[in-house]
Amino acid sequence: MTVVPSPIQRVAEVNFSGQLEVRNRLLDESSAAARWLLATLVTVNSGAVYATFSSDALSKSGKLTASGLFCAGVFWAVMLGYATIFAVHKVMPALMSSADFWVGCILKDAIDGDELVVKQRAIRDAAKPWQIASHAFGWLSLICFLGGVLIAGSSLK
Repeated sequence: MTVVPSPIQRVAEVNFSGQLEVRNRLLDESSAAARWLLATLVTVNSGAVYATFSSDALSKSGKLTASGLFCAGVFWAVMLGYATIFAVHKVMPALMSSADFWVGCILKDAIDGDELVVKQRAIRDAAKPWQIASHAFGWLSLICFLGGVLIAGSSLK
């Protein structure tokens, strides 16, 4: 005899599958983007430090100020990498809890709407501070680079 899943069980199965797909995509995409962005920001700022110190066309104070900004850009780029890593680690338990919720729905053949809202809110709440930090650190790194470029440009002999 074939057991036909109820509509609630089908909805739960689809959502469970989707939750796992989101988790996998989140890991893949955030890892690739974080690696690329981190490498770019560190490389650009580090290269700028080297170019600034090896230039004879800049005043001494210009070299020090611009290099300081470029070093700060490297620091913020590294902080961006850490924030991205922490974001994934903070969001993952909430995603897994949500996946567990859908497994429970399949087993119980019922969906608790209030609990679903709590699970969805937990995912958003876990991501928000790290998402803000990631954006801030990335922009700070870029601003430090641009500031260093402006200082270096205005310090030409």
